[in-house]
Amino acid sequence: MLDCEILIVGAGPVGLTLALILKKFGVSFRIIDKQSSWSSKSKAMTITSRTLEVLNTLEVAEIMVRAGIPTYYLNYYYRNRKIGTADFSHLESKYNFILQISQSKTTQILNDKLLNTGAIIEREMELINFNRNEDCIICSIFDKKKGIYYKIKTRYLLACDGGHSSVRKFDNMDFNGEEHNETFLMADVTIKKLALPFDERHLFFLKKRSFLYIMPIERDKDNFIYRIITTEKSDQKFCDSYVLELFSDLMKSINFYDAVICDPKWISTFNPKQFVVNSFYENRVVYAGDAAHIQSPIGSQGLNTGIQDAFNVGWKVALTVLNRLRPSIMETYTDERLPIAHRLFHYNNKMSEVIFGNNATKRFLNIAQKRFLNFRRFNRKEIQNISQHKINYNFKNLTDIVGNRMPNFIMEDGRSVYDAISPTQFNLILFYNKYLDMDSYYKNTLIKVILVSKTKNKGLIYGHLGVCGYLIRPDTYIMKVLTSEDDLNILFTDFLPDFRMRDNEKICIRE
Repeated sequence: MLDCEILIVGAGPVGLTLALILKKFGVSFRIIDKQSSWSSKSKAMTITSRTLEVLNTLEVAEIMVRAGIPTYYLNYYYRNRKIGTADFSHLESKYNFILQISQSKTTQILNDKLLNTGAIIEREMELINFNRNEDCIICSIFDKKKGIYYKIKTRYLLACDGGHSSVRKFDNMDFNGEEHNETFLMADVTIKKLALPFDERHLFFLKKRSFLYIMPIERDKDNFIYRIITTEKSDQKFCDSYVLELFSDLMKSINFYDAVICDPKWISTFNPKQFVVNSFYENRVVYAGDAAHIQSPIGSQGLNTGIQDAFNVGWKVALTVLNRLRPSIMETYTDERLPIAHRLFHYNNKMSEVIFGNNATKRFLNIAQKRFLNFRRFNRKEIQNISQHKINYNFKNLTDIVGNRMPNFIMEDGRSVYDAISPTQFNLILFYNKYLDMDSYYKNTLIKVILVSKTKNKGLIYGHLGVCGYLIRPDTYIMKVLTSEDDLNILFTDFLPDFRMRDNEKICIRE
């Protein structure tokens, strides 16, 4: 007999997100963590627009926005001269900004949200080993509080236990990659008399194949607290006093002579690594977040990629446990997310080439391209990449919109379509000029139908005036395009013949 359907190992942001998804589905799970609490360090500071869109379906995005700092502008400089600005206010999203919020705050928000559902987070519980048999996975657990060992029998094991994953080690999974030879120096500090807008990001390309990145963390009365980052091409160890002195010198090198760096809250130095597991799913064991991939922080997308791992696999494992989907759906997790990890590595390497490139001419030309951000087309491409809106699961036919994220639009009642999308159902968005006779279809509990007036659409959704509707996955990616009522009938008779529909909403798009 199973103790739970799913055991989540690791109660960081990724594990907590998965737990919230499973709770929404009503699936039996347990979540354990070997630590007594999460780290108080700020660590990852960036939440992208795409991550906020999916977190919105769990009703935590707005809480995070209130706790963080929305930044609408990323300013690029060559030395002390501004060369371009990525303007996120033009982003086609409910969340048209980058959110600055510490990982400790993100974790606390997710932790509190999960506890408010009545779930229990079992801390100081360490996975010692596990074995698979035909019916279940038997996990050996050490309870640090009580000093005892016991077993947990589960159908699926979800590894969210970070870059030093015990699950991955016990499973003998390959974890391939490399460590970069530049050292990142990072500090959370108060900066006084800094003549830059506080609620914007500032990236300075420096002369000696490096950079200085300044981003806001929080404002405490008249004190402005920032995250500042730079790099050194050296393998030596750097003491805290050296790091602070280096940042002060860099400030002067870009003509901020009056800026005073003080009151360090956290200083970290490390060599970035990029490693990825060979499979995100192996015989009922799921790998997500840093347990599946570690990447350079240069692109500020690591935590976001882990949370999006959780959304990709969460609905699949939940519906499999509920016997609503075949277990083979789990194989698509690796098929979809492993290429995304590789794309992220490529993106980070490209960023490294811009910043550290040994070819001075090529580096200068790459930096000079930031001047084109004043043109809307180039700005759009930049902000979509940074915001992760370009992530899709269509790896063959790039002209097909199946696999793309559902684009945002405002409905007649003033809500974003993302406020209507259900994370526990397939969402059928139908564009109809007249009321659809829903009695002609079977009631289906796995599909939420949102009726939208097509008369005033004017091709807003990808410009497809001939589209009857879209079937949207629970993780808000387009699964199927319907071009006629025949497609709709096929959907219910062949594609999803044993499901039932509910929660109809008749809503129109605002002009």
